[in-house]
Amino acid sequence: MDVVFAQHLSLLQKTGISLLHVPIHRRPHPTDIAVLEKLYAYAKKHGPFDIVHGHSSKAGALARLLGSLIGAKTVYTPHSIISLRGPSVYNLAERALAPFTDLAIAVSPWERDALQRLGYKRVEVVLNGIDPKGFPSREEARRVLGLKGEKVVGFVGRFSDQKDPLLALRTFARIKDSQLRLVMVGDGPLRAEVEKESEKLGIGERILLLGTREAREVFPAFDLLLLTSRYEGFPYVVLEAFALSIPIVSAPTPGLGEWLRKHGALVAEKADSDALSSALEKALLAYSQPPPWDQEWTLERMVEKTLELYQAIL
Repeated sequence: MDVVFAQHLSLLQKTGISLLHVPIHRRPHPTDIAVLEKLYAYAKKHGPFDIVHGHSSKAGALARLLGSLIGAKTVYTPHSIISLRGPSVYNLAERALAPFTDLAIAVSPWERDALQRLGYKRVEVVLNGIDPKGFPSREEARRVLGLKGEKVVGFVGRFSDQKDPLLALRTFARIKDSQLRLVMVGDGPLRAEVEKESEKLGIGERILLLGTREAREVFPAFDLLLLTSRYEGFPYVVLEAFALSIPIVSAPTPGLGEWLRKHGALVAEKADSDALSSALEKALLAYSQPPPWDQEWTLERMVEKTLELYQAIL
């Protein structure tokens, strides 16, 4: 897990919430059986539990198997179901687990549609939500980054194939402006490739690689947010940009791209550096006002709706 998430877990523990730390592999692995046995032992000792809720595909699979073993209702939130990427062998696993799922929670309408195509019977949409307050000032965020008059393109996300940080680099490299900076918040398996590509493109001095950190601390320093994801459920960074009235330039990510276009973002026609850099240049020349804040996007609403669904399945 990343450092920020670990810090938040320690805050949960201080409020009295029990935590069980179980190391697991991100992909299917022979040790998954031992993990399930450990979860089962914990549930039998500390239960009974009424609901088991799994987040993401791996934890979602384990949670639903556990729920069936202990007689609890099962809830699954995939957070970008892998079928949004296209055909995959993992879709077979999703279809097999669908009958063991009392409720699937999608974070967007397009994720709901994908879940229904995989055979999930009860699917409800609960949009991701954030606290729109509590960001530092723009001046403070830029001071932290050591910025002065430069314009900043922000990228926030895991350095993985899904988020495609290499496309962000190639897009930025096509804009020849010495006063433009690319600030990348994140880390992951493509970190070494990101560093290598930035040097290859000759833009290393115009990029700030911040690693894993609380994005809120630097988000107000951005002039634009660049999204290059291959597929998405409903990323929190979109809501953070909306909360701060920061324009968004996005690849035509299935589902998300159409939704962003309706909400005033500039969405490239193709997922390549040529189309994205053209959209980025256009956005830098003319400010695009993001939509007014919607209460459907708040943290409170997300929690309330989730609790309502828990009550409904019980």
